[in-house]
Amino acid sequence: MPAKRLFQLFVLAVSAMAARGEQNIEWAETVHDFGAIDENDGPVTCDLRFVNRGAEPVAVVAARASCGCTTPKYLTAPVAPGDTGVVEVTFDPTGRPGRFDKKVRVETSDGSGDPLRSSLRIKGVVVGASNTVRSRYPVDAGAVKLRASTAAFGEVLKTRDKACYMECYNSSRDTVTPYWDNLPPYITARSLGSKVAPGEQKTFTLYFSGPKAPLYGIVTDSLAFYADKGATPVTVDAVAIVKEDFSRLTPGARANSPEIKIDPEIVDFGKLDASGPSVSRTFEIVNRGHDPLLVRRVYTADRGVSVSIDKEKVKRNKRAVVTVTVDPSQLPSELLNARISVITNDPLRPTVVVRAAGER
Repeated sequence: MPAKRLFQLFVLAVSAMAARGEQNIEWAETVHDFGAIDENDGPVTCDLRFVNRGAEPVAVVAARASCGCTTPKYLTAPVAPGDTGVVEVTFDPTGRPGRFDKKVRVETSDGSGDPLRSSLRIKGVVVGASNTVRSRYPVDAGAVKLRASTAAFGEVLKTRDKACYMECYNSSRDTVTPYWDNLPPYITARSLGSKVAPGEQKTFTLYFSGPKAPLYGIVTDSLAFYADKGATPVTVDAVAIVKEDFSRLTPGARANSPEIKIDPEIVDFGKLDASGPSVSRTFEIVNRGHDPLLVRRVYTADRGVSVSIDKEKVKRNKRAVVTVTVDPSQLPSELLNARISVITNDPLRPTVVVRAAGER
């Protein structure tokens, strides 16, 4: 292609870019803060205005919100140079307590090329209606409502820590500073900011330390949550299942690992006298593996049943004796069907359940 022709194409391209650059709009504000709004008052609306600073009329050709709760409206009539255009944005707070931050993408065009895209935002905080707050945060802690009354950590390896997240909502008209108390040594609390403004949500992080846990198996405790200084505390139950960590066992260690055998796995108490004395039976824990079997815990949650063990370290081909005692007067029903959990360092069967059966 001749050099003269290339120069002409270059001039045309520059002219087209210059013409495209003539579309120049200036927004009075690109972020509108509604502040605190009441859900009961219904939708709120703001006008986001722009001035056409270009040489040609421009028109709003599209406006899209990032959420169905936000609705933009606009006129399609061209806005002459120097005049003002408006995009009306409505936010519906129904069922949306807490802080919100929504985007609205607006496209304008002067007809000379691709639309010009502008990004706008609306934000604020919704003070929720009582019914909405109650459905999402059913636990009443005074000024602050909690989503749950239990901190459920799930399974926690004995060598590691695990986090649990507790969500809360400030339903009052005042800023509060919630905090935790009565924490056991193996649970710590951390919040994502100390203060909670009216209508705001907050997430607290609780950490369960496996190495500091006092027991294997199910571990429960009670924590105290305060909505603010001087408030009446609400009890939050913490629950975790602490398990042995076998992830670092080498193939050689697994080959030499202990192997648990229970005899018998059902302890039969037969017929029990409801008004009679407590009755005891036994079962044995035998180590059929090579390395010592470490009995981490033997326990039951069934009422009227207690257990004890004579040793917690069982060498190869040796045995430990577990005594199961039943108080017939404390049984919750006529049938005895208790579960006794035996937790050991056997990687293949770390938890074995023994049943205690009978009737009164």
